[in-house]
Amino acid sequence: MMSIRSIRGALSVLVLATAVGAPLVRPIKAEAPAPDVVEIDIIYTSDIHGHIDPQDATFLNPQFPPPMGGGASAATYINKVRAEAEKAGRGFLLLDSGDLFQGTPVGMHFQGKSVIEWMNSVGYTVAALGNHDFDLGWKNTEELVRTAKFPILCANLYTTGTDKRVEWVKDMILIDVAGVKTAIIGMVTEETAKISFAKNIDGLTFRPLHEMLPIKVEEARAQGAQFVLFPVHAGLPYKPNLSKVYQDMLEMERKGERPNDYEAMDLAHYIPGVDIIFAGHSHQGYDSPWEDPVTHTLVVEPYANGSSVGHITVQFDRRLGKMIGYDTHHDRGALVTLFEDEFWPDQGIAETIGAQVAIAEKGLDEQIGETRVNLQRGDAER
Repeated sequence: MMSIRSIRGALSVLVLATAVGAPLVRPIKAEAPAPDVVEIDIIYTSDIHGHIDPQDATFLNPQFPPPMGGGASAATYINKVRAEAEKAGRGFLLLDSGDLFQGTPVGMHFQGKSVIEWMNSVGYTVAALGNHDFDLGWKNTEELVRTAKFPILCANLYTTGTDKRVEWVKDMILIDVAGVKTAIIGMVTEETAKISFAKNIDGLTFRPLHEMLPIKVEEARAQGAQFVLFPVHAGLPYKPNLSKVYQDMLEMERKGERPNDYEAMDLAHYIPGVDIIFAGHSHQGYDSPWEDPVTHTLVVEPYANGSSVGHITVQFDRRLGKMIGYDTHHDRGALVTLFEDEFWPDQGIAETIGAQVAIAEKGLDEQIGETRVNLQRGDAER
């Protein structure tokens, strides 16, 4: 199994060199941590969209897709890493960046509770809200927050016409992870106000990310946070060439311009003080973390629809009070595709999900008509 250590200095050179087209710097191989250095395993998901049931990886091979085990295979991987971390004395965190349930029968039939129950069963540390988590109305969102046995965060969610955050969702948590005081702040894109039905978010205001994040980072640091994490439902650009996108952003900056809507890359560049941004919303997975060469904030994002989880192991120097590097653990880097034959599904969780799917999909295989063309999302005019 390949393990790559990315030390901050080397990463800065790597990303900056990439941005200007210079040759890549070879990553430095991980070694045993020094006495003052602790390690923290972080598994992250986003945009699950109700895909806790098994599915075929048609994106890899439409004719002969390999099976993926869904939430039950994810549970196998999560439990394995958690047990290894506990045995080795490492910290462990499990985070999600929103859009939990909308998108499948099993997610929608149970109004999201099936996904929350799965997240409870595998022991999520925390999650942020996504725009689709309001699709059944904010009162259902509130019920899901109360059902979760872990904090669900949205620091930029306010009651319209007031300076009060909504009372039923937290802005951040501060916890001890392997002796490191860790702040986790969660938010959702302010675009939610534009892309949700008005009735679903009636009385709610989504404040801009770039206005709220500096406030929350300052609050967290003032409370002694050494390590600041930011699961947010806003993504890296849906483009293959991040260095080109970054250069375009710098060109805007030279002209004195700023983006209208801040996404993950903008937040990493313009708002210092965050160690890692856990992005979502764009459904664009990135095998390797992206690091802003100025602020040194890392940004990670997994693929959507329950097809993968992300996994990095952070090295944190308690003497220096900062993150000094990270490892990834797979040939692709940080992302782990949940192939069923590689991560055999947890039997108990598979049975629970299977029973829920049977209820949710009852009658859906009944033929009510036929089409002579391949109808997909976006083909309504055909």
